[in-house]
Amino acid sequence: MSRLFLTALILGLSLCGSANQCCSLLESQHPDLVFQPGTPRYLEEASQSYWSTTARLTPSCVFTPSSAELVSQAVKFFEQKNCTFAIRSGGHSPSQGWANIDDGVLLATTNLSSKSIHDGYASFGSGLRWGSVYEFLAPYNLVAIGGRSASVGMAGLVLGGGVSHFTPKHGLACDNVKGFQVVTAKGQILEVNASSHADLFEAMKGGQNIFGVVTRFDLYTYPSPKLHSVSARLNMTYFDRIADEYDNFARMGSTAEGAEDLELSLITYWAAIFGDPFIEVGFLSMAEEERTWVTDPDTTDLRLPHPLDGFDGFPYTNVSEKWGTMSERASGPKLPALRYDLRTMTFQSNANMMKGIKKIFEEEFAALLDMEGFAGIVEWQLVTNNALEQGVKMGGNILGLEGFGSVVFFAMANSWSDASYDEAAYTAGRRVVERGEALAKELGVHLPYIYANYAAADQDVLSSYGAKNVAKLKRLRRKYDPASILHKLVPGGLSGMLPSGGTCKH
Repeated sequence: MSRLFLTALILGLSLCGSANQCCSLLESQHPDLVFQPGTPRYLEEASQSYWSTTARLTPSCVFTPSSAELVSQAVKFFEQKNCTFAIRSGGHSPSQGWANIDDGVLLATTNLSSKSIHDGYASFGSGLRWGSVYEFLAPYNLVAIGGRSASVGMAGLVLGGGVSHFTPKHGLACDNVKGFQVVTAKGQILEVNASSHADLFEAMKGGQNIFGVVTRFDLYTYPSPKLHSVSARLNMTYFDRIADEYDNFARMGSTAEGAEDLELSLITYWAAIFGDPFIEVGFLSMAEEERTWVTDPDTTDLRLPHPLDGFDGFPYTNVSEKWGTMSERASGPKLPALRYDLRTMTFQSNANMMKGIKKIFEEEFAALLDMEGFAGIVEWQLVTNNALEQGVKMGGNILGLEGFGSVVFFAMANSWSDASYDEAAYTAGRRVVERGEALAKELGVHLPYIYANYAAADQDVLSSYGAKNVAKLKRLRRKYDPASILHKLVPGGLSGMLPSGGTCKH
């Protein structure tokens, strides 16, 4: 550590350090890595990197370290000076304060962009997005288990769990991590894996930012298959029939031979800009032989493989068929810069639950669905029993999802352009989840789990992992962060949820 940096540590600030003073001292030490408001790089990191305008805050400065050593120095400095900060990789969460901050330092991992290939795994700096990961692995004919969109940040997706096109076969993204390099609250640089700090290894699979700043991921790699997919639309009047087929696949079809090579997706759309509400159904298969499931392009008749064949015979429109590798599929346009509310709940697959919560959604959002600029979008994300069993085989995680069979992450991703809709949209979203959870309990399919990557800031993700896992996280925090530094200084994400002795407030 340089003399100037040590001087900064000795000078001393207030009990909760002034963010401007923290930024000034950081900039004096790292003039090329600290960006102040008004500069182009500040605008890019603090605003434009966030797809949701609700996540765009005004940090006092942006710090962009280029190595784990620089992250370590900064974390020690933040502890000494009580500087509040946020950690951002891709900035995909639309929840205010989860990956950004007002009146504090934004630690953006953009410059942590290393890539290297090894025997059975590859290493990536935590500032990368999934498009870069897939592009790097493509020449080796390999793939890692990660995001379905090129623009999604690697770190947030993995640390929150991570649903992938390959999840039915290989499990969640967090279960396919060979190791983490993490800078702890005390500034230690640890290599965390099954044989080094093994207790922390399991906890970081879903533990998000509780234990520090991840600077590198070692991800298992697999031969990259060709992906064959079809997406198709249906009028919303067919939802009940589609829900029945979805539940049949979740309960029985997903256990059939070869089902681990298939993915089923279901999204429902309500918006004036789209016209009539509609359903989008997606079918994906991993296979080497190119083929077609669209038997008659004029009538959009589908002939799907077993066990997806229950979805044959519907009057689909807007049918799109694609064939390619993950690096080819992940590319695509970024989402428009709108205001978003992402909110979720989890239940054991049940057709009546799906029909009931759709009705609840339409009732609660009735006043907004016809408004210009508002879009109501619900994703019904199936995570099969086989996918969850893969997590156990890979050493386990901290999510608490074992033993429930196939589960559904109900995810609302509502968007709007006018801030005057905020209160109505947030209130309606909360009501949908409240009523949906009550219905799930009535039907006997409720699960407490809240998927962090689909959660709103006011949802208690941490408690949903279960009392046993929360107790484990508390024990590990006492071991690796006994003073609860990260809880006090990093208010966003799961770090701010794990109880401790208080927070640093200005």
